[in-house]
Amino acid sequence: MLLYNRKLAIVLAVLMVAAAIFIGQQSAPVGQTDAYYVADKANVLSAQTENYLAAQSDALARETGARFFVVTVKNTGRQSLEDYFFSQADAWNLQGNDIMLLLDIGGDDYYFDYGEYLYNYLDPHFETLMSASLEPDFAIKAYEQGVTTFHDRVSQLVAQGVASGSVPYYEAQYYAPYV
Repeated sequence: MLLYNRKLAIVLAVLMVAAAIFIGQQSAPVGQTDAYYVADKANVLSAQTENYLAAQSDALARETGARFFVVTVKNTGRQSLEDYFFSQADAWNLQGNDIMLLLDIGGDDYYFDYGEYLYNYLDPHFETLMSASLEPDFAIKAYEQGVTTFHDRVSQLVAQGVASGSVPYYEAQYYAPYV
C-alpha cells in the first residue's frame, strides 16, 4: 500500500508541474513571427490576409513611422485582456508611435491601443473606429474582414494625420521590412 501511495504522489506531482507549465505558457506573450507585424496564434487569419496586413504595416511604417501590429490568441490564460495586452506590448518593445490590435478569440474580445504620439489624433476617432470598423465583423466572427477593414481605416487616419502635420513623424526605432 505504501508503494501505491508513493507512485500516486509522484504521478500527481508530475501532473501538477505539467499543468503549471501549461498555464504559464498560455498567458505568456506571443513571440514575433516571420511576418513581424502579425502573429496569428489563434489561426483565424489566412496566409493571404497575414501577408496583406504585414505588407500594409510595413508601408505604414515607411510612410509615417507608425508600426501596426496584429496579434490573435486562443485565450489570455489567467490574465485579464488588458494585462495580457500590455505584457505583449512590453515584450515587443512597442514605442510611442506604435499601434496594436489584440484579438482574444476564446474570450470573444479584443483590445486596441496606440502609443502616446498618436493619442491626440486617434482618440477622437476611437469609438467610431471600434463600432464601425471592427465590431460588426468581430461580432459575427468574420475576423479576417474585421481586422483588414480596421487595419486599413486606422492606417488611413494615421497617414492623413502625418500628411497634415497633426501627427508628428517619428522614425520607428526598428522595423523589419516585409518583402
